[in-house]
Amino acid sequence: GRKIAYFLPGSGAPSASTIQKATLSKASGDLQVWVYDRASATSKQVAGFTPTDTFQQIFPYYSQYQRSDTIWSPDSQELVLSGVDAGGANAIYTVGADGSHFQKIADGDVAFWAWK
Repeated sequence: GRKIAYFLPGSGAPSASTIQKATLSKASGDLQVWVYDRASATSKQVAGFTPTDTFQQIFPYYSQYQRSDTIWSPDSQELVLSGVDAGGANAIYTVGADGSHFQKIADGDVAFWAWK
């Protein structure tokens, strides 16, 4: 792919130290979603969210799921995120890979894109 999505805990721009410490626990709270564009060699924060408990359980082991479950849309234009909404309910969000169109699309604990 031409773009790589990555997550960082807390807030602020990525640095070597925040990337090394990018582990997820209940105490870490919010996550930032960044997209690195290989063509331009730039990173951009596209979203920030509080992950659901189910997402937090999967996140440390995501490399085991990445072949069957993906947060990238089939056209690589959007990401799907599993977060907690302002009311404290679990929700599913989509966001454009460029940071546009962050929106809640459904209630739920965890979601992935289907290739069908």
